[in-house]
Amino acid sequence: MQKDKGGLMSRKNPEVTQETVRRLKEAFWGLYRLKPVEKISVREITDAAGYNHATFYLYFRNVRDVRDQIEDDLLNTRDRLFEAATGSGKIDLSGVFSIVEGEFLPYAKVLLGPHGDPAFERAAKERIWPYLEPLVGFPAIADDCEERHGLQVTAEVEKGQLPSGAGKGSDNGEKERMRHDVLDHQQYDSEMVKRELAKEFFLSGMLGVVKSYLAHDDVLTTEEVIDFIQSELILRQDSHR
Repeated sequence: MQKDKGGLMSRKNPEVTQETVRRLKEAFWGLYRLKPVEKISVREITDAAGYNHATFYLYFRNVRDVRDQIEDDLLNTRDRLFEAATGSGKIDLSGVFSIVEGEFLPYAKVLLGPHGDPAFERAAKERIWPYLEPLVGFPAIADDCEERHGLQVTAEVEKGQLPSGAGKGSDNGEKERMRHDVLDHQQYDSEMVKRELAKEFFLSGMLGVVKSYLAHDDVLTTEEVIDFIQSELILRQDSHR
């Protein structure tokens, strides 16, 4: 959001500010459902919301900023849901159906649609990964990779086989520094690349399921799709660890 100019926003009633932002976002969304963001003007938004240009620029930098703030709101809501659903170390999405259906899917259907935002797709995948990664076994690959390299490099250091001409007389601190230097250099070895490939495969598949459902949401209910994702994609992956 744009910084307060001259303290005007700070003097406004918070409830009035919240209502103004809500109406501007709703006006934008009504237009965005019908056409790409680059086809939407500030005047169209303010006319639909019943405000003038000056009011719009108190809260948004430009038209894309409205979309960006809506996306942030959605992802924050989604993140809170997953944080609550994975707090026990396992995933339980049984209590989120109404929130997902009412607050997330109507917007996701547009943002993941033909004139949606590719940046939203990328952020949606990256921000959900910390919640899913512990559930699907990928940390084991990274831990094994680091442990294997750590043992290998430690052995090389102890033998005096240090990079950059360092000799056997290096002290322990220097050896440790050189060890970490080599670990940093080797972090993108084949195991780490495989991990990134597996991560992309899993997340793209999950996103594909959501997009396919949104294109056929008259066939399955939200509860059925969430149950399918939880039992057939996440928990089944977890059972193979």
